[in-house]
Amino acid sequence: MLSEYVIIPLVLLTILFLIYEVKKHKKTTVPGPPFVEGIRTLLKGLQQNTLHKIAAKWAARYGDIVAVDAVFRQVVFVNNAGLARKLLCDPNTKDLSNDRPPSFTGKEVFLSYTDIITAPYNKDLSQRRRLFHNVLKFYGQGVHNFEHLMKTTSRQLIDRLTQYEADVPLSMELTRYIRWVVGLLLKGPHTCEEDLEAMVTFVNKVNESYLFENEIFLETFPFVKHIPGLRLRQLVLELRAAHTDLKNKVFVSIRETFMKGEKNSIVTDLLDQQEELKQKGNYTDLSDDVIISLISDIAAAAYATTAGTLTTLFLQVISDPKLQERMYKEIREVIGNDAPSFEYKRQMPYIEATILETMRYSSVLPFLLPHYARSDINFEGHFIPKNTFLLINSWYFHHREDLWEDPWTFKPERFLDSNGQLLEPDHPTRQNLLVFGAGRRACPGESFARIRVFFVVVTLLQQYQFLPPEDEDLPSCCPRDWKQLTVISPDQFKCRMKPRPMTS
Repeated sequence: MLSEYVIIPLVLLTILFLIYEVKKHKKTTVPGPPFVEGIRTLLKGLQQNTLHKIAAKWAARYGDIVAVDAVFRQVVFVNNAGLARKLLCDPNTKDLSNDRPPSFTGKEVFLSYTDIITAPYNKDLSQRRRLFHNVLKFYGQGVHNFEHLMKTTSRQLIDRLTQYEADVPLSMELTRYIRWVVGLLLKGPHTCEEDLEAMVTFVNKVNESYLFENEIFLETFPFVKHIPGLRLRQLVLELRAAHTDLKNKVFVSIRETFMKGEKNSIVTDLLDQQEELKQKGNYTDLSDDVIISLISDIAAAAYATTAGTLTTLFLQVISDPKLQERMYKEIREVIGNDAPSFEYKRQMPYIEATILETMRYSSVLPFLLPHYARSDINFEGHFIPKNTFLLINSWYFHHREDLWEDPWTFKPERFLDSNGQLLEPDHPTRQNLLVFGAGRRACPGESFARIRVFFVVVTLLQQYQFLPPEDEDLPSCCPRDWKQLTVISPDQFKCRMKPRPMTS
């Protein structure tokens, strides 16, 4: 039990700090709840992990831009996709709105912001994004290599699924499959089960620590991670251990045996680029810390969000036989019995529309990733002071009744035109969908993520019909019922699988 000699000074220091924060920061002119109501409701939402639902109520009450004074931080919620794009991409504001807020995760896990996800916007970040694109090689031979990987691993997934004699734990197996693919991409053929366990443990801890509420406390009151008995202290210890384990298994083990010219994974590609930069005297552009942080980025982003999207989509497929049959009909008409290939993607608008609708409906990242005002911003007639948190409230604007007909109904048709073709990216409906961010901080792995989902969906639905389980009920399909972490997804579920007949 903590001594009062420790508790009393900490409480006094905290009070003095809050008074200092209140006095020093400028006030925004953005409308929002009164101070006491805002603080009370915000703390309740943070405690119950329901901030996205509370922010939706504020949006309905106060409009497209809402401000909350959280004493130690000012927070602005942007509740309209068009305004979010304007804030992040307009020449008058893009230089001011594309930073990331200071964060415990950025300092501790991503080694003083040497990554892409948490780093402030500067020339170092631009360089890392270029290196990331070079490593993905999502063009030319790189596409063929990735397609070969997806075909091989998809066959292995089907082998695993068909080993079950009764109900198949589909959500668990889909999640295992995604981690296997990400592991192979990162480490290559040397990937083993211990590597995957290390990656999943790390991602789960990041998913918990990068919650807005946890970051607020860890960044504003850094001493809490040193107080014995607190949940946040235990989380910090577990996160540090998970990060060290991931580094040792996915980076150090390859680093020790790496030979120049060896290119069979993202890590070896990064190490090879590092050798080239060393010869040019630019080692710091791709130091070991940068490589470790990029590994952490890829593990966190490529695994959790894709797994959440896939499990959401298949839960809808199992729950809605008409949806499944329409998807299967398009697969049969376009591919038949041929092996799925990326070249078919543009010929399958309904599959593509279903993937887009899954991303809208689930909104697995309710606030995307937080932005931060680098300087004072004048936007839409409002003043937003420097150091304000800017949260893109995709959870709300992906379910607005004035933007989407029956927003809580799963309807892929909303992304198709009158001829059944996929709406163009600049169509107003597509512009209201904001899943991967926009502008300078848009996710560099967007195409990579969407193609992975496409390949898995087409491969499985081509060969099997997915039916509800016999021994238990399916979880709720509605995202409002799901538990929120940084990434939200449905509860675990099972299904039955029935082989499809071969088509002529």
